[in-house]
Amino acid sequence: MVLEKLKRRGNLIVIFEGGEPLMWSDGEYTIIDLLHEAHKRFVRVGITTNGTFPLNVDADIVWVSIDGFKATHDRLRSGSFDAMMENALKSDHPNLLAHVTINRANVDEIPDLVTFLHNLKKFRGITCQLHYSYDASDHILALPKDKRTWVLNELIKLKKSGYPILNSAASLEALASNRWYCHDFWVDNADPAGNIMQGCYVKGHTGGKSNCADCGFAPYTEASLAHRLVPEAIIAGIKIFFSEKNYTKPIGKQG
Repeated sequence: MVLEKLKRRGNLIVIFEGGEPLMWSDGEYTIIDLLHEAHKRFVRVGITTNGTFPLNVDADIVWVSIDGFKATHDRLRSGSFDAMMENALKSDHPNLLAHVTINRANVDEIPDLVTFLHNLKKFRGITCQLHYSYDASDHILALPKDKRTWVLNELIKLKKSGYPILNSAASLEALASNRWYCHDFWVDNADPAGNIMQGCYVKGHTGGKSNCADCGFAPYTEASLAHRLVPEAIIAGIKIFFSEKNYTKPIGKQG
């Protein structure tokens, strides 16, 4: 079993993602069975979903992918905004997180989107990453340098003003300059066929031809900074994986 292999390799956290994990089945087994088995083996179990299925699943953390307001999200994610929002508003999962992938199509609305998601009072927090390309045809969504710098600085300002952006300021600053060193050996990836690859799965998908200088994969940034004992990154990991719904801090300039 792949989960057992991941456990033996020393992994403490597992996250189900890719495609739509809530649709997974194998004979009589469903994602519910996978989550049950994962809880036996790992300290924390997460899942990333497009939100088109009910969200009260037995995972410690549920990330819902939200890539803009309705028109933008529907363009990027095949008209799924209304179903996603309905399921999010109905959910009472205590660790529901909004996950935003920032790209050329949605970058200008990101500050307003963060405010909107916070005001819904349904998400414990918000995690963000930048679009990363698997191939040349996918590169059209990649951010130009000026927009990349602008949006990351806006996120830093929003975080410092009290909005529940769970990325550390250190990781957002590192992504803005993109001078961080990637310690991708911290992460294992398992594909649908059960193959396990250590390190960056973007490199795995591109045959090692990915452009690290354009990387915007924030989880790797955070893990790499934590490896270098950057306190903010370590605290961010604790808040993402081990905190519960407790955001009551008022929005405003923090002293």
